[in-house]
Amino acid sequence: MKEQVNLFLKELKNIAQKSILNHNLEKALAVVNSAATFLYQYNQTYTDKDLEDILLDIGRKDQELKMLPQNIGMIDERVVVFYDRFGLDIRGWALCYMKAFAKLNYQVYYVTSSAAEGKQPEIDVAIKNSNVHKVYIDFSQGYLSWAKELANVFKKYRPKTAFFYTTPDDVAGTIVFNRLQGVVTRYQIDLTDHAYWLGVNAVDYCIESRSIGAGIAVCHRGFKQEHIRILDGWPVVHDDIPFAGFDFSTQGKRIIFSGGALYKTLGDDNNTYYKMISHIIRKHKDIIFYYLGNGDQSELIKLKKCYPEQVYYAYERKDFFEIMKRCVLYFNTYPMFGGLMMRYAAMAGKLPITLKHEHDADGILFHQKELGIEYDDVQTLLADVDRLLTDEDYLQERERKMIGATILEEDFRRNLKSLIERQETEYSVPIEPVDTKKFRDEYIARFDFNKQRESCITKRMNKSLLGEYPFLFAKRFFKVAVNKFFK
Repeated sequence: MKEQVNLFLKELKNIAQKSILNHNLEKALAVVNSAATFLYQYNQTYTDKDLEDILLDIGRKDQELKMLPQNIGMIDERVVVFYDRFGLDIRGWALCYMKAFAKLNYQVYYVTSSAAEGKQPEIDVAIKNSNVHKVYIDFSQGYLSWAKELANVFKKYRPKTAFFYTTPDDVAGTIVFNRLQGVVTRYQIDLTDHAYWLGVNAVDYCIESRSIGAGIAVCHRGFKQEHIRILDGWPVVHDDIPFAGFDFSTQGKRIIFSGGALYKTLGDDNNTYYKMISHIIRKHKDIIFYYLGNGDQSELIKLKKCYPEQVYYAYERKDFFEIMKRCVLYFNTYPMFGGLMMRYAAMAGKLPITLKHEHDADGILFHQKELGIEYDDVQTLLADVDRLLTDEDYLQERERKMIGATILEEDFRRNLKSLIERQETEYSVPIEPVDTKKFRDEYIARFDFNKQRESCITKRMNKSLLGEYPFLFAKRFFKVAVNKFFK
């Protein structure tokens, strides 16, 4: 497969270079976006110098972007731009940052997709009557149009500081942030510390939350240690969202809760995650296993058939933290862990039971090794879970250790201010080489070359590639037409 992947990437890079020579920058950006999406799914490398160089070249070739640094003029020390490619509400770190900015003395411009307008009620409440102002950009009109709208934000507001919070394949945001070097102090919030992403030239400081992310940034992405800053996000607790109840009876029952994108529970040849759950609920008849998350439910369906009265699942719910508070244990996903959910479990005073997968989940919580929530093997984990479910005093003793395991709101706000004003935080982690071979091998095991090739090329935004890949687009259109016909 490696040779097949390399040939495909070489093909894409050649198309991008030819497109630049032909002054078709939109097409070149579509190619780089496709390659980045593909590399994120493949996840065998953490950066690609060729793609980064192509984006630097495009930024120099487009006349508007070329003039961006000079057009900003005199910067304003109190102005911050926060660029959010995701446009989500309660997922990720945007809400955490907006809550902090709403109480800090900066003029903040929160830039996100116009598609997010009216769909971020929590963020809207957080910034109401504050110094945080929303700026919407139409991401759907092409990468160059998107980039130029973003560039206009910088020309209009002249920020001293900018945060780059984005997806791994964001070519538009990357070419703009690339052009801001030496003019704006640029911070990247590394939400995807475990996988490939674009943008190594787009930032001055990489904000990491743990040792592994810092190690990958330095050893695999090419950042220098002095450009790494540590600041974990504050998990925003939604105390104003009431508990919506369960659609099953919980009388005389206890709940083990788990959640996140379901792909995090798949890809393991031994099906370890589901075998562990099966063992627990078979042994403890009063336990209900409840899973919240989107994706391939096939293994959950099998589990439900075996234990119809003990297994329940649903898609995402806004009141998930209320569910967390009502569970006896939180069971982390495997082979991929859920870092944010670990933090929420700690805030709710619940143990996030985690089977170790190399060092993937290291450093999510403060003093994590002392909490006893990680297990080197399945047998040790199951034995301890059995004791936790049968010895209430032992459970409570372990839960008390979770106090102080996550950053608090005021800590985050204070460190964010320090980061902006002095480029420093109170936190540090060891920065050491990280061996991610086993983790990457599992990506290969899940990887479908033909499927990923088709999906990364035939995005709506990449329609400029139709002439290069007519068969792939025809195949995609046919699938869409068939799905619509049979709906």
